Amino acid sequence: KFKEIYEQNKDYVKLCDFVMSRKLIGYSPRYTLYDVYEDSEDNEGGDLKSIQDCQEAYEKENVRVVAVVTKVYQSTSKKGNKYMKLELEDGKHSITCMAFVTGRQDMITETKNRNKGHLPVEEDIVVITGQKVGDAIFANSIKILNQQVFLKHMELKRAREAEEKEVM
Repeated sequence: KFKEIYEQNKDYVKLCDFVMSRKLIGYSPRYTLYDVYEDSEDNEGGDLKSIQDCQEAYEKENVRVVAVVTKVYQSTSKKGNKYMKLELEDGKHSITCMAFVTGRQDMITETKNRNKGHLPVEEDIVVITGQKVGDAIFANSIKILNQQVFLKHMELKRAREAEEKEVM
């Protein structure tokens, strides 16, 4: 059983360290998600930033960040526009991300379409591309990363069963 978990996790050593530390002690003393993904294929173009770099970015500067979703909130504004608010963290810093439904862009539907019909939920790891506005990122793109780290054999078994259902 442990060998199966090892085989599944061995290609994601830094991610494994980050996730296990976060689950077991509440934070990752060694890595931020930026450290985990800075050299990965998910850093297309090498423009990934840490949350700290995003916080220090200029107003309306384009940013791209990888983070864990800690809270998801959907609502409707006073003007009747739907929006989604994500609270994000990378292991050391946190930031808010906003996704809006406006007359010219529906970020919620675009996010679902990009992620096989799913919106981000708590504990998902996401790559967000957008503009820094105030203390937040206004999203232009939200991609849910699907690398999984398993601590228990039952988690691995459930993931395989879910994959089999998706294929059918």
